[in-house]
Amino acid sequence: MYPMPEFRESDPKKVVEFVRQYPFAILTGVGKSGRVEATHVPLLLDELGAGLRLRGHVMRKTTHWHALGEASEVLAAFTGPDAPVLASWNQNREFGGTWNYMAAHLRGKLTYLDQAGTLEIIRELKDLFEEDPTAKFDSLPAEYIDRLIGAIQGFEIRVDSVEAVFKLSQNRNLVDFDNTLAELRTRGGESAMVAEEMAARRSQYHPPREDRQ
Repeated sequence: MYPMPEFRESDPKKVVEFVRQYPFAILTGVGKSGRVEATHVPLLLDELGAGLRLRGHVMRKTTHWHALGEASEVLAAFTGPDAPVLASWNQNREFGGTWNYMAAHLRGKLTYLDQAGTLEIIRELKDLFEEDPTAKFDSLPAEYIDRLIGAIQGFEIRVDSVEAVFKLSQNRNLVDFDNTLAELRTRGGESAMVAEEMAARRSQYHPPREDRQ
């Protein structure tokens, strides 16, 4: 991620909120073979006192299942909306262009769980995202659960480090910031989502001055 300090999000509560808003992560690790393996999974985030824990599940007997279990450290990368920022939106057009985005990287040691732990993760994930109350976890037949629990394995990650970057044009002047926000809104989709994130933080990035009031 871009290391400039003005883009880093250091508020733990905002990072937790972001991860819960965008829970689908890229999970990577390096096993004994030395090959980087990655998979894409939704993750539950638990606050344990001052620490954080991630939980999820993967298919057994896959390359990433082996690598994640063997890795000394895994990385869970969470990403939000992103959009390009163009020079034509700036007062000074000597600007190569850039990209606004939101991301959080959580690192730690992954530990595989037993059947009871795996079952609890399946229950929590299904009930969290399932909107129809008649299709919650308790509606699943026991035979289906038995087959499922044999094919997948739950895990937890005790988080050792957190890095978050919310790069939302906060380093641009107010005119360029507002121009970018307006242009992104007109484009719709993820660009409009980025614009709304910028709008929510506008007063933080550009506090009103007394002489403007």
